[in-house]
Amino acid sequence: LTPWARAFFVRSTLRLVMPRPALAVYATLAATLGAVWVWQAIDLRASWTEHREEHRRFGVALLGATEGPAVRECRGGYFDPASLQAVTEATRADLGTARVEIRVVGGELLAEAGSPGDGSRFAKPFLPPRPRGRGPGGHRRGSMGAGTVPLPEGELEISIELSDAALEEKLSADLRRFFVTATALTLAVAALAILWRAWERSLRLEASLETSRERVRALEYLGRIGAGLAHETRNPLSVVRGHAQRMREKAGDGQAVQRAAAAIEEETDRTLERLDEFQLLSRPSPWRSEPLDLRVLLDGLSDLLFPDLET
Repeated sequence: LTPWARAFFVRSTLRLVMPRPALAVYATLAATLGAVWVWQAIDLRASWTEHREEHRRFGVALLGATEGPAVRECRGGYFDPASLQAVTEATRADLGTARVEIRVVGGELLAEAGSPGDGSRFAKPFLPPRPRGRGPGGHRRGSMGAGTVPLPEGELEISIELSDAALEEKLSADLRRFFVTATALTLAVAALAILWRAWERSLRLEASLETSRERVRALEYLGRIGAGLAHETRNPLSVVRGHAQRMREKAGDGQAVQRAAAAIEEETDRTLERLDEFQLLSRPSPWRSEPLDLRVLLDGLSDLLFPDLET
């Protein structure tokens, strides 16, 4: 690409990547980060809901598995407390629940196994089959053994308590995953923002360098023009100075002519000095201060203005 085409491409790209002020860009970045965290929070909430639902279904399934052996121990409206207690303890140990209870709702406890804790509790009505007819069990009591007693009247309930340790571990793992994922995405967005900023700054620097190159090329071109102009102007001025010098040498005692010739020489020398300085335009030199005699300056000005004043 030519220098002009490269500069045009850089400026056009800058206008495309920076169409808005920096404040709007930062607001967009903040909105993106906020969306990342909200997205992860929604995902965390959905995961927690799923784990809690799995825990509930697991508890309901264990409750159903606990009810079966207890129902077999309560037949014909009678049950053996010792046998029901042993079955309850064995069922709790087999299923791994924290506690099992069979009781009359709001009253007597028929069997229990395990210690109360702070786990999740699942309960349902306990409905062992009762005999039809008069009395609780009637003639079937003898077949149940000497230790059997009638089932209490009223609504029965069976409940289990399930430890929340596994659920809490899953919820903690989800929370850790939430922070790790959200932090990683935040760092990714921040890295992209840094890369974008670096790219944008490199484009701006490239545009600035290209502008500087154009300025240097313009100065070089101006310097070449100035050098040519100074050269073409120096030759006629040198001729004028030479004629003025010869005119002053041949004037003899003519003071007016000598003064005019001296003025021509002085102004020609001064013009030649300015042309020399103009040639140094592309190579500027440091400023230099020196004392100036104002009387000499005013005398020179009077000599320059004298011909105009005479007319």
